[in-house]
Amino acid sequence: WVNRKILSNPVVVWVGLISYPLYLFHWPALSFVHIVKGENPKPIHIIEVLGVALLLTILTYYFIEKKLRHNRSRWTLSTLVIAFILVGAVGASVWGGWIKPPSVKLHVEDMVMSGSEEFCPPSTKYLPTAPHLALFHVGGNGPQTLFVGDSNILQYTPRLRHLLTQGVDDSRGALILWGGGIPPVQGIFDPVHPGTREMIPEMEKLIRENKKIDRVVVGSNWVWWSCLPGFSYQIEGKAFPAEDAKVAALVSIRKMIHQLRDEGKAVYLVLNIPVDPIQDPKSEMIRRFDGVTISAVPPMTASAFCSLYGDFLFRLKEAGEKAGAIVIDPLDFFLASGVYPRIIHGKHIYKDSCHLRPSFVRDHVTYLDETVRD
Repeated sequence: WVNRKILSNPVVVWVGLISYPLYLFHWPALSFVHIVKGENPKPIHIIEVLGVALLLTILTYYFIEKKLRHNRSRWTLSTLVIAFILVGAVGASVWGGWIKPPSVKLHVEDMVMSGSEEFCPPSTKYLPTAPHLALFHVGGNGPQTLFVGDSNILQYTPRLRHLLTQGVDDSRGALILWGGGIPPVQGIFDPVHPGTREMIPEMEKLIRENKKIDRVVVGSNWVWWSCLPGFSYQIEGKAFPAEDAKVAALVSIRKMIHQLRDEGKAVYLVLNIPVDPIQDPKSEMIRRFDGVTISAVPPMTASAFCSLYGDFLFRLKEAGEKAGAIVIDPLDFFLASGVYPRIIHGKHIYKDSCHLRPSFVRDHVTYLDETVRD
């Protein structure tokens, strides 16, 4: 009955006939809409491109596939083989760099390079006892500085490797304990980032087991998880960015610093770098279906950043200082004529909207040098 009444229905049969070209067209269509409209295009855009894919499918089936399938010309097969070889040759030429994309004329090479650089050494492995955290070591086996935090602490790894790679056995080294989206705050929890339960216990375990750790550097993208809506971080049942959650977080950070200081550790609290979508090098690129253009995007002003995050960062700095931490404020390092630059000497200094470019960190970010110098 199913075969006779449903699968034999002319509409269903027709869908089956066009299914292969539809399969071919829908992926490029969806890819293009994500390239042009961003990672989360509106549903209407998805519907539109699937409509375009269906239209191309119908045209292909009736005007190409059906005509070729039943064409008895002796040139049909050879033409298809030649077309197949040409498409492969064009693909190989693009892959090999002999055919350049139109964007080359826009001089976006530095923009592309900034986004492709990586912080993390290839050897990085996640911890067996804390599968959402990674730990690695650079430098010597003498006194150790422990860096703890999310990817905003990880971004300083290129500088640490640059400073410590030549260290001899008894010279200072650095341990980097990090997890993506995981703030180093006792009691904080986010169901999207289960590692929030792992960070502080792993830090305390490391300090207990490694008596060479005499300095602890704590850092995070503090302002996004604490001040922006849309995330799911909470502490003691209080959800951010509510004021009571911020207060609880500051109390927790202060207690952690006190505890580390009581254990004889020097503690450094690293505040935020300037973060914002407009700091992302890709914010300069305007994508359309007919090509790409570059727009001059102004960097974020200090007043705009301060209006969003200044109050919380001031309170965080105050809490750290009162607890005995040495507070390092990257905002002072980056501020120039009332703005936080995106480009210095013609080079992008950001990897994305909330991380610095690794090569820039390696060569120019000096405000953490004191944490690994004896």
